[in-house]
Amino acid sequence: MKRRVKSPKGNCAVEIFRRSAQSLSTGKHNAIGAFIRRLRGRKGSPAAIKAGAGKIAVAFYNALTGGMDYVEAGAAKYRKLFIQRELKVLQKPAERYNYNLVENQIVL
Repeated sequence: MKRRVKSPKGNCAVEIFRRSAQSLSTGKHNAIGAFIRRLRGRKGSPAAIKAGAGKIAVAFYNALTGGMDYVEAGAAKYRKLFIQRELKVLQKPAERYNYNLVENQIVL
């Protein structure tokens, strides 16, 4: 027996942002898509789409109110910033136990 999953109803803007996030999640070279794919592994697809839609909505609001353009950084830059944040979080426990973090270059 198939069950239908119903998404919560929202206004038209909510639906547009969700569909935009869904389409961005399949793209390889955009930062919001990389964010959605990373979050999907931990929280599941509906939560990841909702979070991605929220990011798009914030960017849209900032573009409307501040008059600034949204510049897509790309998935590679997003990955680089994510790794830098992870290293910053790992630095404190490493210092506490007198360890040094050394960057290792992985060749694929």
